[in-house]
Amino acid sequence: MRSSYETIQRKRRRTFQASPSATRVLLDLGLMSFVADYQDGIYLCLRPYFLGHKVLPGRLDAVLGDNMMALLYVSNRRARVWLNVLAEHDLELVKRLVRCKELAAPLRLSDAPHGTLSSRELLDIASEVGDVPIMTYLHDQGMGCTSFAMDRAAANGHLDALTFLHHTQAALPSDDVLYTMVRALSRCSCSRDHNVGQFACMRYLIEAAIVTPNAAIRHGDEVMLSLIQLGRVDMVRLFHEHGFTQLFRSGALDAAASRGDLAMVTFLHAHRPERATTAAMDLAATHGHLDVVRFLQTQRDEGCTPRALTAATTGGHFEVVAYLHANRPERWLHPETIDALAAHGDLPMLQFVLANDEANAVVTKQALSAAICRGHVAMVACLHTARPTLAARRMAVVDALDQGHLGVVEYVLLHLPEGRTSRLLAGLVRGGHATLVQSFVEVQSDAVSTATLWDALASNDRVTMTYLFTRFLHLSTAYLVNRIVQRNDKALLDLHVKNAPELITSSALHIAAKHGFLRLLQYLPEGTHRAMDLAAEHGHLRVVKYLHTHRDDGCSTYAMDKAAEHGHLSTVKFLHAHRDEGCTSHALSLAVRNNHLKVASFLLKHRTEGCVLHALTSACQRHLFPLANMLRQHPIGPCCCVSSPYEGTALREEREWFTGMVNRDAPWYPSDDGDSDGASDEGDDTAFDSDSDDDSDGGFPYDPFHRMLGWFM
Repeated sequence: MRSSYETIQRKRRRTFQASPSATRVLLDLGLMSFVADYQDGIYLCLRPYFLGHKVLPGRLDAVLGDNMMALLYVSNRRARVWLNVLAEHDLELVKRLVRCKELAAPLRLSDAPHGTLSSRELLDIASEVGDVPIMTYLHDQGMGCTSFAMDRAAANGHLDALTFLHHTQAALPSDDVLYTMVRALSRCSCSRDHNVGQFACMRYLIEAAIVTPNAAIRHGDEVMLSLIQLGRVDMVRLFHEHGFTQLFRSGALDAAASRGDLAMVTFLHAHRPERATTAAMDLAATHGHLDVVRFLQTQRDEGCTPRALTAATTGGHFEVVAYLHANRPERWLHPETIDALAAHGDLPMLQFVLANDEANAVVTKQALSAAICRGHVAMVACLHTARPTLAARRMAVVDALDQGHLGVVEYVLLHLPEGRTSRLLAGLVRGGHATLVQSFVEVQSDAVSTATLWDALASNDRVTMTYLFTRFLHLSTAYLVNRIVQRNDKALLDLHVKNAPELITSSALHIAAKHGFLRLLQYLPEGTHRAMDLAAEHGHLRVVKYLHTHRDDGCSTYAMDKAAEHGHLSTVKFLHAHRDEGCTSHALSLAVRNNHLKVASFLLKHRTEGCVLHALTSACQRHLFPLANMLRQHPIGPCCCVSSPYEGTALREEREWFTGMVNRDAPWYPSDDGDSDGASDEGDDTAFDSDSDDDSDGGFPYDPFHRMLGWFM
């Protein structure tokens, strides 16, 4: 038995033991390297590049010149791995990456055939980096390239790589090579010395006859225009010396003049036969390039148009303007020149134009209005002097006032009568500009109206209010007096009492009583019982006592009802003790509704008008249990409620007191520029008191809360 067990164990051990021949293969470095070449996987040193391939580093900018390569970089993992490894300039890493067979195939976006526009060879990618030893190794491995390798090497300024590809691979660039190089230069913000590699590559391509004048060059116009915009006279000279005539167009000198590149303009003028246009001097003058303008005037005969002088003037290039005016027959375009100068506020330039082109200069309404709106006082004075009869837009000075240009407003008041409108006066009054208001009134007093006095009250400026009411008291109304009383303005009220007593009505007394202005009551005539009612409603006990002692107007049940509603216990006690008007059932109901326990207790003890049934219902509805407990101690009789006679009283009174704030027959301000202000004070928080007496106790409907009375019964 034991012999069988040992035999089995010996057989198992023999199964896992390697044969001598296999052991020799595993230990032989050459044989294992050969075997590993046919295995899937990557080297450990390449693992970081595979793990980080999802992160797009800043190297993406390097491939933006080749749209195909950029798409591969973004969408293809192998492209990112190769570019990231090549950027290390480590030949050993490249060798190991090449040995990973699945990574050595051409990079494709689709399943198109090898070498088409949808694929890139590894040498194409290596040309982005320009590492010649790496490119040599890839070449020795039998890898080819496409025309894009030459394009990218030239675009990145890798002259050694470009030479290597041309000699070893016999590669040729594509028709886009010049355009690709110029685009790379345009994107680079470095100095010209830093871009010396691109120039060397361009010189090599041209001098080695790789790119010839007879070759098809795509985007030739854009190539030349970009070089002019970059100021690359050296590259332009290179194309000229080697006969690339198809790149030069008639607009080349115009573009150079617009940029202000005198060296480029001089070169094109001396070596190229293409004609310029009047746009050359026009654009140079527009951008203020005096040296280019002088060169074109003295060396060329294309001349310019009136646009040159006009654009230089509106751009503020005074030296160019003076030179063109002295040496060219063209003159300014009007009225746009004056309009633009007025808008910019360039007074010296405007004076120069008016002095040298007085016969043709046209000062328009638009120019004067623009100067006024922007607050250029000297500009407005200059334009007004040039054309005294010109009137600006009437709203221009209003816009200037809104922006705080008071100097312009003062000038308009004194010299431009068309600008003195009711809207301007309203703006001055509301802004509290007392000095300007007085200046306005002195020259045009007929613009003052009742609306002006309303604006004065709204301004809260004491000097303005006193001046206008003192001088134009005859324009005041009873509604204005009511607002004065509401503002508690004793000085203005004294002015009306002494000089216009007929404007003071009983409404003024009611307003003073409502707001508790005791010192104003002695100036006001007899009123009605509403005075004491309102004073009691708002808890002004001193006013109630004064009216009770010095006036015979009395009050109504409204006084105690509303005093109870708002919890004014002292007022309720005074009315109960000294007045006999009494109250209604609403006093108790409203006091309970607003949870005024002391007022309700006083009314239950001293008054008999209350309806305990509805008061208790109201307390239960609001869960006011202390009040409910107090009410259930009193007999609950039948309903004795009366209908409320006060519904809508407060709102009605407010409308009667201040309805004159808006003139219903005509707008406050006449239409000055085709628009009108329908403004009113109906939305003004200071115009009306927001209290409302619309609460009614009349007609308590039956509701489920009545069943809560069961535990009180």
